[in-house]
Amino acid sequence: MIRSARFTARLMLLPVMAMLVTGCWNRTEVNDLAIVQLTSFDWEDDQYRVGVSFPLVSQMSGTQGGGGGTGGKEGQNNYLESAKAPAIRDAINHVQRKLSRRLYFAHRRVLLIGETAAERGVKPILDTLSRYPENRISTYLLVAKDSALGLMQTPVLTERVTAEMFREILVNIMKEPVTARDFIHAILTEGVDAYTLVFKRTKTDAPDEDKKKADTVEIDGLAVFRDDRLAGILEQPFLNGALLALGQLKRPVVTVDLPEGRGHITVQFLKMTSRVEPVVNGDDIRMILTISGIFEISSNETDINLIHYENHDKATKAIERQIQKEVSAAVGELQTRFKADVLGFGSSVKRNHPGVWKRIGDRWRDLYPKVPVEYRFNIRMEHAGTLKNPIHHKAGEY
Repeated sequence: MIRSARFTARLMLLPVMAMLVTGCWNRTEVNDLAIVQLTSFDWEDDQYRVGVSFPLVSQMSGTQGGGGGTGGKEGQNNYLESAKAPAIRDAINHVQRKLSRRLYFAHRRVLLIGETAAERGVKPILDTLSRYPENRISTYLLVAKDSALGLMQTPVLTERVTAEMFREILVNIMKEPVTARDFIHAILTEGVDAYTLVFKRTKTDAPDEDKKKADTVEIDGLAVFRDDRLAGILEQPFLNGALLALGQLKRPVVTVDLPEGRGHITVQFLKMTSRVEPVVNGDDIRMILTISGIFEISSNETDINLIHYENHDKATKAIERQIQKEVSAAVGELQTRFKADVLGFGSSVKRNHPGVWKRIGDRWRDLYPKVPVEYRFNIRMEHAGTLKNPIHHKAGEY
């Protein structure tokens, strides 16, 4: 009887327990989300214009290539919308009111900041970004030449998603592309300034002048900041040297002329690093910038056999001179023209000589442009390739 009563009591509890199980009452279907991949920020008429771009999954399954305009036309993989408001969050809310899906930023890959907005200062943008857990600060941050929204509208030919175009270019060029986290760290750290790449909208180089050229994007230089404001753009001729100094250029390629060999060689670095070290003597401060690397010969258009030690030593010295020429030109621009310490000279002084930094830290902006830089190298050739001699020479000529 007792067992029967207990069994009956348990049966009576089942309906009550079922009522307490709520299930996934707060679930959100993927079809209800606009998974933002790319966001732009511009400053127009004393207001922020915020643009968002997210993929149209229904269009991606049956089409090739992509689009960059607003809407969901056939053959277009991205939807783009924007709105203006005095505050960034208000602009995002205005965008949301135009969409049937909830904006979801957890998978955003790239932030584009227009040139004018960057000159005004990026703190409001980074503040809004870092206050919400859904916004990941590992998102790549770029500066757009002129309008960020205009750049985001560039049609994409090689990728299905617009943001992927920028991301792939970044990871192919830089060892560690700049993120929002890097920017926040640079702004909050003494003795170092932020930087990132600049992109612009351009045309492809068509082989035939009569052939219609397609729109595309390309790197246009290095955005150099002082505090949170854009100090200027380091142009293309100095970009390679700046990235070499930063140790950020992935697999650098260097071409040098060898007068003794009547031609030039091209080498590719398999590995390259840079290190900044301060030397302090009283109030005199100088920097030692050491560049280390391992390279291989990509092409040899001279009549020199680079297997011989004396020849590859000459080639190594010529490569060092070329790298120093490019790096010193870029560092000179950063010091004198922009007065922006993106290499972290001040930070290295503070880290290695805290007592000195305590004395000069408040005057570093004035001291930095006059700090001399000494260049040192530790590079070597890994191998000269599979050919012993230049291919245009016969074996008997050596």
